This record gives sequence, structure tokens and C-alpha cells, in this order.
Amino acid sequence: MKFYDLNVSKPLLAEREAGLGFARVLSLPVIEGDERKVVGECKRKGFALVNPFGVKKFYENKLLAKSVVEGNKCFEVLISVFLRVEGVERARLMNRVRLFLKFCIRKKACFVFTSGAMDVGELKTPREWIALGVVLGLDYRQAEYAFSGRVEKLGVLQ
Repeated sequence: MKFYDLNVSKPLLAEREAGLGFARVLSLPVIEGDERKVVGECKRKGFALVNPFGVKKFYENKLLAKSVVEGNKCFEVLISVFLRVEGVERARLMNRVRLFLKFCIRKKACFVFTSGAMDVGELKTPREWIALGVVLGLDYRQAEYAFSGRVEKLGVLQ
């Protein structure tokens, strides 16, 4: 199985990720901000990832999910976000993302895991990504699909 990362911030990190087991590392455009900005940007043409973490109550926002589905965009779940918070805040974030992933599956909204790494310490292997996906409520195949098969279907690898 080939694994892909669609959001890495620095070229040096892309080289390191290749050594961790990723077949390809890309840096795609990302839409982020508050709900109004994200929903407006989703209407534009062209593929982009949508970072939901800036939107209040992203884990239950129907308008956000609808705009991503209709705009043919894809949510990104940043692995590095979990590494940048500690303690109770990390537990809250994990619960919200778990609810968000269930919500995405129910609403048929696309989501992929991305690293969003800013430094070498935030790089993780594909096995660690899958393990995090399982902790967040996905089964093994869903977690694996979130950064392999789904990425291939998006058609951004050309």
C-alpha cells in the first residue's frame, strides 16, 4: 500500500517523510479561517484541502460539511495539531475530532489525514497515523484509506 502526505510545510521535511515510508509528499492549497471564510472559499473552483479546526464547533457544523461536499473539497485532519496541545486540551480535541470523523462519514464528506508538520519532531510514520485514526474511532481500513486510497481517488497525484 502506498501512503501520501498532502500537507507538509518545508521541503526538508518532505525528504525525511520519504524515509518514513511515504510514497509521495505534496503541499496542496489549504482553506482555513472562520466559518464564513471557509464556506465562501469552498465555492471557488479548483481542488483544495479544508482545515476545519479554525471553525467554531467544526465537529457538528452542517453548513461546513455541506459546502465541502458541494465544492468538491476535502477536509484535512492535521496530525500535528494533536502534538501541539497537552493534557485535558488534547483529550478534548481528540473527542471533538472523533465526533467530527463520525459526522463526516455520516454526511459523506471527504477527509484525509495530513501531517502539517513544522519540524522533524512532528513527523510520524504511516503506522502511527493509522494508530491515531483507530484511537479516533475509525477501523483499521478506514484509517489506512484516509491517507492512501482516498488520496489516489482525489486525483491530486498527477
